[in-house]
Amino acid sequence: ACLIAGVVASQSALRAEENSGPKTPFSVQMSATGTGISGVYRFNGPTADGPYAGVQVALQSISGVNNAGSQSRVGGWLGMRKQIEPGLYYVFGGEVYTTSGSNMDGYHIDSAVDGGAFVGIHKYLDSHWYVSLYTNPVYMSQVTLTGDSQITKYSFFTGGVGVGYQF
Repeated sequence: ACLIAGVVASQSALRAEENSGPKTPFSVQMSATGTGISGVYRFNGPTADGPYAGVQVALQSISGVNNAGSQSRVGGWLGMRKQIEPGLYYVFGGEVYTTSGSNMDGYHIDSAVDGGAFVGIHKYLDSHWYVSLYTNPVYMSQVTLTGDSQITKYSFFTGGVGVGYQF
């Protein structure tokens, strides 16, 4: 009888923990490697495997040796995630952003597009909070400054870290 009561109590506790978890497919994520806040939507629900998408808006001040600039950045990503174990997900996908403002030498940015592929993990710390770690194996940036000078740069294995809250 004690064994049956213990099993029933532990199953009830697991159901209560599942019911206290995320209820919506929406989350908010803040990146520590770029000043921005992201809204994330998981198409198959808050904890399921499958596709997800995000939109990021960022305002940032940058400074160089002699000058400073300010930029606004808007973009998004589309990815997939697959559960490795409870609370740990493998993520991969692609992202693209556009930037406006001025660079750190004071030149106006006429157009800027950057993007690439990403891979990473999402680790849930509890039923709502998670940490996001990712890398961009290849990342391309193309910037056109006032006066028609164009800069194209390829980066390899850039990345970042962020923290998110799943509603």
